[in-house]
Amino acid sequence: MKLSKKLTVDQKNQLEKMVFVGRLAKEEELSLTLIDRAITFSTTSNKITFYIKCLSEVPESIEDHFEYKNKIFTATTNSYQNRALMSREGVDFDRLTHIELQDEVPKLFKDKLIIFRLDPKENMVYANMESLESGKSLERYFSLPGPKLRASEARNDLHDKLVKDRRPIILEYYPKVLTPTPELIMYDNHIYHVDLENKSNPTTYFQRELSDVKYIKLSEEEIDYYLDIVYADELSFISLKKYGELIDEIEANGKILNEEIDDAEALQQTQQSTTTEPSNASKSKQKVGDTDYEKVQTDSELEFINKFIHIARYQYRLYHEEEDLINLHTSIKTNAITVLGGMSGTGKSQLAKAYADALELPEENLAFIPISPSYQEPDDVLGYLNPQTGVYYESETGLVDLLLRAEQDPNNLYMVVFDEMNLSQVEHWFSDFLSLLELKNHRTLSLFHESSRVINGNYKPKINLYDNVIFVGTVNFDETTRSFSDRLLDRVNMIVPKKLKFADTIKFYNNLDKNIKNDFNDVPINRKVMRDRWVHLKNVGLHHLTTSEIQVLDEIHKLINEKDPQKGVSFRVALSIARFITNLPRTQDETIINRKKAFDYQINQRILTKINGIDSFVEPLAGHFNGDNYIEGSIAKLLKSELASNASDFELSLQTLKNKAKELSIYGFAN
Repeated sequence: MKLSKKLTVDQKNQLEKMVFVGRLAKEEELSLTLIDRAITFSTTSNKITFYIKCLSEVPESIEDHFEYKNKIFTATTNSYQNRALMSREGVDFDRLTHIELQDEVPKLFKDKLIIFRLDPKENMVYANMESLESGKSLERYFSLPGPKLRASEARNDLHDKLVKDRRPIILEYYPKVLTPTPELIMYDNHIYHVDLENKSNPTTYFQRELSDVKYIKLSEEEIDYYLDIVYADELSFISLKKYGELIDEIEANGKILNEEIDDAEALQQTQQSTTTEPSNASKSKQKVGDTDYEKVQTDSELEFINKFIHIARYQYRLYHEEEDLINLHTSIKTNAITVLGGMSGTGKSQLAKAYADALELPEENLAFIPISPSYQEPDDVLGYLNPQTGVYYESETGLVDLLLRAEQDPNNLYMVVFDEMNLSQVEHWFSDFLSLLELKNHRTLSLFHESSRVINGNYKPKINLYDNVIFVGTVNFDETTRSFSDRLLDRVNMIVPKKLKFADTIKFYNNLDKNIKNDFNDVPINRKVMRDRWVHLKNVGLHHLTTSEIQVLDEIHKLINEKDPQKGVSFRVALSIARFITNLPRTQDETIINRKKAFDYQINQRILTKINGIDSFVEPLAGHFNGDNYIEGSIAKLLKSELASNASDFELSLQTLKNKAKELSIYGFAN
């Protein structure tokens, strides 16, 4: 299906979650297009193209992007998945001649339903077949989604989510772009008539307040009758006729789940002679620094992220995309140092302070250090020992004092913000930290020789740097600042929050609710919570990346290394990318940032940061401008290739490469 306008990243992500039912298109359905046959055979290659008429729901907002509104999608044997399925169904591509294929392929699709998913590209949306079903009606179909529950959950937990506490319900194959929300959902042979709304993630739903839930239980015979196609435990398809019959059956004979639960609770209360109040211990709130951390809720990270977003917007009046803030949080919890970059005046320093406020760090646990252009060595930020007098002169930054206190208080979090850290050459004054921060254990910062005599304060030769200290930097990109070396870029996440249009910012401020509640749970955030509970997997290896992601990293390394043998994608960077993606914040069932988008973030902030310098190096990789026309470089072409499309659509990275090409055309140099 050709696109008349590009799909957004969010639309692509949601479209990829969906499964469709179709059949081979009829000639009369193709009459208003430039296509004359449902199956075409290339005369110059083995490529076969066939057109699938979709019989299940297609999101209207997606269909608006299609050149033709006929719900017909293109599939080809260029897709390994399509070719493999046809081979399994008996089409022997190696043995059959071109003429024989033209006879056999139409037989394959005759009177068959096609189960397929969509693969959105730059200007086209292709269909990849999942299976073929015979003996089914070739009419319209409705999706019947099912909730995705955890292994420890059962039907009663679903009932609680629907009626009692109205917790989120995950419908993995029914993203919100598919409107309206589903009337029916199925779980464990039970069909529920629901009234759902979507408030957050594309596949997360809630039952509306004051809405009843009716249900029926189907026998095995009824299951066989109603469910024409079962794709997975969480998705089936029902024909239009049977869908109507099922709705009528529930309305006539369905039980009201709300009433059943209310009756059961009333009966339980009358049977209890006494009521047991929650113990004071369970009511009491923990304080930061307590040793009993087991009561911290599994959803505390989501609560913290919401709190961070609230503080950034309503207290600091910073309006960044939520995903930029989640990206920042994920980087901080998984990486030794995170750097916020961009043009001056976009709120980078304020954003770091907002994060500290969300952590509820005491003032003495935060060191905000403006970097001076005069800083040339570590002593400028730490201090120095006068060997003649034995007096240690600590820097005015107060960094040593904070690190000493953090060493003595390893359970609580401390934060160091190096503001405008590239006003001076970072590698000079930051050199003592560079090699230490990537170590997991035995991180000791040397202040002076162990044999030296010190007569003042509690200063000592070495300070242990534990992971209870968070390091954040801010940088500006202008003529007053210094570039980062690859040695530093290899160790940091460089995050550049998107700047919104002024009109959008004004609209946001005008719509601010001055009376919005700030009733976040008092969840203690300490070292154990951030570094242990919020990090789902600590020992991450390259095997935690997908095959597609590994292929993209290898190809990018090859392209960069060919231009400069001293540059490329190191193992350190690849492992950091794996650690970031593996530890994305999660709901009960899914990450709150799509994995493909997260991979795009990491390519942009871990690898493309090193595509800088003069045009002889940058231009072949990032591209160049010929007047107003952007000519793509080798990395941009790679990220748009079919090989890379399985890993991400790389919208952010492609825009960064285009920006670097624009910088080259203006300055002859790119940051």
